Amino acid sequence: MSGIYNEWDTNYKNFTDPVFILDNQFRIVKTNQAFASLVKEKAESILGKKCYQIIHGMNKPMERCPHVQALSKRRSVTAMFFEIRLGKWLEVICWPFVQKEGELNGTIHIIKDVTARHLHSETLQHARPAPERQVEDRAMGLGINTGLRSEVVRLKQSEKELKEQLGFEALLSDLSARFVLLSQDSITHEIEYALTQIMEFFQADRCGFVRVLKDKGCWKIKHIVEKEGVFPLPVNTEIPDSMFPWVYKKISECEIVFFDSERELPAEASVDRERYDTLGTQANLNIPVVANESEVYSLIINSVRNKRKWPEVYIPRLRLLGVIMGNALVRYRNMVELNEHLREIEALKQKLEKENIYLLEEVKIKVEHSEIVGESPGIKKVLAQAQLVAGTDSTVLVLGETGTGKELLARAIHKLSQRKDQHLVTINTASLPPTLIESELFGREKGAYTGALTRQIGRFEMADGSSLFLDEIGDLAPELQAKLLRVLQEGQFERLGSPRPIQANVRIIAATHRDLEEYVRQGKFREDLYYRLAVFPIYIPPLRERTEDIPLIVRFFVNEFAKKMGKEIRNVPRKAIEALQCYPWPGNVRELRNVIERAVIISSGDTLIVELPQVNKASPYRIETLKEAERHHILKILKTTRWRIKGPRGAAELLGLKPSTLYSAMSRLGIAAKRERDDISI
Repeated sequence: MSGIYNEWDTNYKNFTDPVFILDNQFRIVKTNQAFASLVKEKAESILGKKCYQIIHGMNKPMERCPHVQALSKRRSVTAMFFEIRLGKWLEVICWPFVQKEGELNGTIHIIKDVTARHLHSETLQHARPAPERQVEDRAMGLGINTGLRSEVVRLKQSEKELKEQLGFEALLSDLSARFVLLSQDSITHEIEYALTQIMEFFQADRCGFVRVLKDKGCWKIKHIVEKEGVFPLPVNTEIPDSMFPWVYKKISECEIVFFDSERELPAEASVDRERYDTLGTQANLNIPVVANESEVYSLIINSVRNKRKWPEVYIPRLRLLGVIMGNALVRYRNMVELNEHLREIEALKQKLEKENIYLLEEVKIKVEHSEIVGESPGIKKVLAQAQLVAGTDSTVLVLGETGTGKELLARAIHKLSQRKDQHLVTINTASLPPTLIESELFGREKGAYTGALTRQIGRFEMADGSSLFLDEIGDLAPELQAKLLRVLQEGQFERLGSPRPIQANVRIIAATHRDLEEYVRQGKFREDLYYRLAVFPIYIPPLRERTEDIPLIVRFFVNEFAKKMGKEIRNVPRKAIEALQCYPWPGNVRELRNVIERAVIISSGDTLIVELPQVNKASPYRIETLKEAERHHILKILKTTRWRIKGPRGAAELLGLKPSTLYSAMSRLGIAAKRERDDISI
């Protein structure tokens, strides 16, 4: 495209006629000053905009667009049209330009103002030759008495007018009846049909229905019909009142405007006269109507080819038809708006239904996992994963530190599964020596080994049709890992001392606090067994990573133990909660449960007395995470400032942070933003 740009700079840029270049997307990529002056815009503000928006003020290309025709025909085209926004007849010469590869890249347009030439042509076309008028006048006078001739002419004219009036009344009755119980889809067709019938009746060249937009100072053509060869006016384009200021003012005040010749317009309508001359309008009738008690429309009839008179007797009836059409448009617009509102309501309804389903799922999760307490994102994710996998028979691997509640989650998954009517079978593979684990898992026959005095059914056989929870699977002896893998692969096993295979339909839920991936790397755990177990892993975060759940868990355990011990504990000191949140909890929820049980035991009143375990400083102690250290430090500062965050010597100032930044950090770390009371009610 660089070639055409170079040619632009040397040949086209300084053209006196308006010139511009379009790309394939109708965007203006080059323009000279003459074109910018024509459309009354700055040249730099035009670039990148669509040509039909700049020239016509439309949202799409005009019919028979020269740009489209030039690209499709791959040759130059010429077109002439009247641009109502500019008030001028324009001739456009448009030709495509091609890249070296042969791909069309856009079009060049040169515009000429041909208004004067067009008007001169129209004047010659519609002028009647003088000899023709003279012959007609002579024929009227041959052999006929002047008085009798006048009476005959008058009677014939009266008969003609009566027939026209009767025909007009019949036409209006028919058109009015067509608007009764009119469907939404037929409104446009019926209005344009009515306008066509009116245009034909008055032998006019154009008939339209426009809406006056007083708040915008313009009018918009809603519907229009024209005879063939008459320049089409743009539909749904806002025409400013400055185009026809005198007529616009009259129509806005609901005054009828009509003239048999543009010369009848008063001096103050000079701008309007020029526009009508430019459009070639010989005679015009504008009938304003009020629809829906407030909206102003106008029924417009134009004669372009001939001057003509507008019988005033028809105007009241035309106004009535205009009111009917205006009310039909109002009903149509109201129906469109109503349907749009209904679609919005339906969309909101669907959104609310989806949100309701989500909330019901949240409630369902909380009810079905009532023993798993917490509102933190981490625990919500765990419960959502459990809900997701419970309905399948897939193997689940629960990961987490000791005391995080792995068996509790396994029981919850089983309760949500299709096997919930059968008891969950459990076994801790770390609690028994390898010699006993095999018989516990797979069973034994009588006499299978010394001391096997009876036959024993194994856990796999007991769990047929149910779920088997294998706790601490990471501690399973290597020799048993191979046998377990075979059961998972084939669904079969043999009791010790028996060669007969037993088929079992068992869903496996395994758990471990070990890092199985590291065990696989060290050769302590079979890789193939690991992949068999880790079909759907669920990681339970340790308590120190979800300290915002501690108040809820404390409340749960206090209620549990107080009920068992016959006590009534209503309050937990906030300082106690803060202390519990700062404690690292190496034993996780299990350790917290023991602490709360002891606290309920030693509390004699209605307020919980909490004693935290003493951390053995001599024993190895894990390194605090950055998040934990940040949380502990902020809590320490908040205690120092008595929870004052803003102002002099507030926590934000001591920490060197903006109050808003501190609030965000507290929210992220699960620290309450306001200390409302010293005690928390249970």
